[in-house]
Amino acid sequence: MRTLLLAVLLITSHPAVADPALAIIANHDGDYATLTRKQVVDIYMGKLTVLANGTFPQPVDYQGNPEIRERFYRLMTGKTLAQINAYWARMSFTGQANPTRLLPDQKAMLRAVGKNQDALGFVDKGEVTPSVKSLMIIE
Repeated sequence: MRTLLLAVLLITSHPAVADPALAIIANHDGDYATLTRKQVVDIYMGKLTVLANGTFPQPVDYQGNPEIRERFYRLMTGKTLAQINAYWARMSFTGQANPTRLLPDQKAMLRAVGKNQDALGFVDKGEVTPSVKSLMIIE
C-alpha cells in the first residue's frame, strides 16, 4: 500500500508537459503562402513534387534529431518514425520517390531554409529566427 501511495505521489507531483509546438518554416522569398497542412504532408511524403504555382518544393528533414522528426511525423501523419522509415525504404526501392535531404540539427535547418527559396522545413516553434518565415504552427 505504501508503494502504491508513493507511486501516486510521484506521478502527480510532476505535471505532464506537452510536446512543444513545431513551426513549418520557409524562405522569405518562397511562394508557400497558401500551403495547407495536407500539402505539407504530401510534400514530405513525396506525393506532391510541384505546386500549382510551378514551385518545386524542396523539403528538408533531420538526420541527427530523431525526437523532433518523430514528433513532426506523429503530429502531421499519425505515423511513427519506424513507419515513416519503412515507407521511404519502400518508395526508394521501387523508384517512386527519393527521401528528403537530411540535416543534423535545427541550426542547419534554419540555415538551409534561409538560403534556399524553395526549401521547406520544421523546427521547434521557439527556434524560429528572422532568417525564415513561419507558415504554420502544429501542436
